[in-house]
Amino acid sequence: MIRATFRSLTARKLRLILSSLSIVLGVSFVSGAFVLTDSLGKVFDDLFSTISQNVAVDIRGDKVTSGNQGDVRALLPQDLLPKVEQVDGVKEAQGQVQGSAQLVDTKGKAVSTGGAPTFGFNWYDSKLLQSGEMVQGRAPRGPDEIAVNRGLLDRTDYKLGDSELSICE
Repeated sequence: MIRATFRSLTARKLRLILSSLSIVLGVSFVSGAFVLTDSLGKVFDDLFSTISQNVAVDIRGDKVTSGNQGDVRALLPQDLLPKVEQVDGVKEAQGQVQGSAQLVDTKGKAVSTGGAPTFGFNWYDSKLLQSGEMVQGRAPRGPDEIAVNRGLLDRTDYKLGDSELSICE
């Protein structure tokens, strides 16, 4: 039986080579898909674990609606922050503003983020709570100042210092 199998394989060498190649390619694609999935999963796990690594309690408003970019919640009043700071055990309290944000270039055209969500956040003046790091320039200080990552800046026609633009990671 083994002799008949080998005789059949040697008689049809092209079929043997192409079958072997298809098996190798199939296994490679499946392995590549698993590696890519695990890599992306680790990136998101690391991202979400570092964003709120020093946050013990997050106070949020009631959920108003759910959309394709997450829950929309009712805004909390600013005078709640001093009350939270007075609670025993609170080291630091900061207000957060976050939402959908789309950077546009100097011609008014939306800058591509490569498919990533376009969120905007306020910058914390806190070494304890700020998860990003300023690598060039300074932290934004006013309502007309922003900080963007280097990859996004490279896709625009802005330069560091334009409208107090800074680079963060």
